[in-house]
Formats: sequence, C-alpha cells, structure tokens
Amino acid sequence: MKSQVITVVLKPLEVYKHLPKKNCGECGFQTCLAFAMAIAGQKTEITLCPYLSQEAMEILSSASAPPIKSVMIGSVKIGDEKFMFRHEKKFYNETAFAVRIVDSLSPDDIEKILKKIRDLTVIRVGEELKFNLVCLEEKSGDITKFKQAVKLCSDFDFSLILISENLRILESSLSILSGKRPAIGFADEKNYKEISELAKKYNASLIVRAEDPEKLASLTEKIDMKEIILSFEERSPKQILENLTIIRRAAIKKKIRSLGYPTIIFLNNSDPTQNTLEATIYLAKYASVIVFPDIEKEDALALLILRQNIYTDPQKPLQMEPKIYEIGDPDENSPVLLTTNFSLTYFTVSGDIEASGIPCYLIVLDTEGLSVLTAYAAGKLDADKITKFLKNSEIRDMVKHRNIIIPGLISKISGTLEEKSGWNVIVGPNDSKDLREFLKNLKM
Repeated sequence: MKSQVITVVLKPLEVYKHLPKKNCGECGFQTCLAFAMAIAGQKTEITLCPYLSQEAMEILSSASAPPIKSVMIGSVKIGDEKFMFRHEKKFYNETAFAVRIVDSLSPDDIEKILKKIRDLTVIRVGEELKFNLVCLEEKSGDITKFKQAVKLCSDFDFSLILISENLRILESSLSILSGKRPAIGFADEKNYKEISELAKKYNASLIVRAEDPEKLASLTEKIDMKEIILSFEERSPKQILENLTIIRRAAIKKKIRSLGYPTIIFLNNSDPTQNTLEATIYLAKYASVIVFPDIEKEDALALLILRQNIYTDPQKPLQMEPKIYEIGDPDENSPVLLTTNFSLTYFTVSGDIEASGIPCYLIVLDTEGLSVLTAYAAGKLDADKITKFLKNSEIRDMVKHRNIIIPGLISKISGTLEEKSGWNVIVGPNDSKDLREFLKNLKM
C-alpha cells in the first residue's frame, strides 16, 4: 500500500519524558513511570494526570488515541477500536444494524417499515438488543418527497444515514436535522470537496466510498474531516472480508491513520438468508455498520444475540445486581432459593421458577459474574459468603421460616452452611430445568 500516513507510537520512556514526574498517585498509579507504561499499552487515559502541560497533553493524546477513530451517527457510537481480536481485551462499540428505506415509497409504506424496525427488539440477559439505525436512500429525485421521508424517520427517533447523489436534495434534508448528526454519503473522487463541506456545515459524518483500501486511504487524506466512515463499491463477500481485514490490520498494526476509521457495509442480495449469512461474517470481522435491504424478525433476533455475544467483555461476564429478587408475589411463607449473579444463570433459574407458578424469593449472590460450579471452584461461593448475606440482608424479616434452597451442584457445603448460618439447608436439583417439579413437590 503506497499511501501511509502513520501515527507516532510512543514507548513508555517517551511517554515518561512528557509527564510531570511528581509521583503523586492522583492518576491511580503509584509512580509516573507506571502511568507511562499503562499509557503506552493503551490501558488507561492520559487525562487522568491533572498536572500535564497543554503541549504534553496534545502530544500524548494524539499518540494514545485509538487507532480506529470514534464516529457518532446520531446517538450511535461506532469505531473507537484498539484490537484485532476480542481475546486481546475486548471490542468496544458494537456493530450497528440499519435497514434501508427508499424515499420513493409512500408515507404509509415507510411508516410500516419503521414500525417493523422498531419491533426488531429482544431482551436478553437483562439487555435490550435492537436495530440502531435507518438508512434512507433518495431515489425519487424529489426534494419534497425526500424531506418528508427524513421527517418521518426522524419522528420515530431513529439515528439516520442519508444517501443521495444530489447534494441539493441532501442539504435540504440536513437543514431539518439540526443537532441530530446523521451520516451522509457518498463521497468519491469527483465530489469529495463539495460533500465534505456539506457534512462539516451540518455536523454530519461522511461516508467515503472507493474501490479498495488503497484508494480509500488516498481519498481520506484529501478530506479535512475526522468523522469519516469507510465504504467499498460492490464486491463479493470474499473481497469485502479481505478489505475489512486489510483496513483493520493497517489501522491497528501498522498505524496507518488514513485508514483508521469505522466501516460500513451495504447488503444487496435478493435472498434474505444470504444477507443474514453474510452479516454474520462482517459482524465478526470487522464491519462497524451493516445495512440490510430488509430483514425478518427471526433473522434479526439471531444476529442481535450473536452481536451481543461478540461484544461482551470476555474477561468480565454479564452480571446481575446482587440482591434479593421477588419472583411472582412471594409472602412470608414463600421458598427462598440461592444462585449466583452470572446473568445467564439468573435468567435461566428465574425463568424456571416463574414457570413453576410458585412465588419465591431468589437470593442472587455476588460471585463476580461466575456460574454456580465455577464460582464454587474459585472459592467465591462458599458457606461463609452465604452466611454473611443471610445475616446482613433483609431476608430474615421477609420470611418467618429459616429454610434456604441451594443448587445441587454445591450440596457439599450444606452441612457447613447449616452450622454457620443456623438455617435449614435444602439441596435443590443440579439443573434448573428440574425446579418446576421440585418446587411443586416441596414440603418445608
């Protein structure tokens, strides 16, 4: 690749030269040298040092900035990525999903699609998963029609991507989106000067399109903007995947600034299944936005769950708040059960309790997001910890009995728990799917 505008990558001692060397500890590190090492490793923020000069701040901020820049499309943040692979630490801003709408449709048809997109939502392990964006494409050649479509999409409170070859039509719609920060496209070798000025005027991000990464790098170097999104002209899935990987590697490994931007992929297959299959590829590597021509709910839900799994922190499991949860409408005679705060465990157990039809109290213990057996093996789910919770929580006042049901997987601690807590310990099933029958036959 010929075009290589490269960022300066500072080593720990080079960072240390710019620090005040007070060793005050106010940044959270004991010494300035330790802070410098963390900055060089991109493990902390330079703004944590309260004594940096303005000049040092500018130098270090530039050097420690994420290799892929952060871009806002409305309220949706994309980019700001630092790693090639999730296991290195984590991916930060999840791939945004959009559905394409053409302005030549009637307002009623557009409204139906918008309602359909709004309903592409699922709650999983306590998180709301949904489609983030609408991509409105101008096909009518009619300023009034496009503005009406933009207004309708905006009324549904979607963040917007606007596509038109006619800059006059684009500007007319941008004028009614004050403060909403849409993305607009496409900038190419012919129009980049005019459309980039339009984007800057209305505080919009700019989608830059070219044939391949090298031509994209050449084009972005000419555009005086930070809020840029990279796009390819139509290619095969194999070529798109190659280009996405080249861009990611160039930005992160080689520090090529002209490719350090988020990416957007437009799916155009007539077969919805093919679009879904391709989306799984680009979701894993390395699309920042994926635009669908249309999508059915069953496909959307599968992709939303896959996205959640990819963008969770592999070093920090999804966790529930440790506390006592009421399932159904429990009273002073209701059973008390225990589980961990790993979110998937909680939702599985609570769902099975709810399915039994028996109101219960469910104690969710802080095990740092580990499942029952893993927490027990790691020493984070033991008799002492459970006893402390039973003595310090309100559960003693919520029920008049002293019976607690523990998972069968930790039956070994039942005797010790009884001795330390004074509660009668009932060993429940190993698998929560057996809770329905267990609770129905429970006699306390």
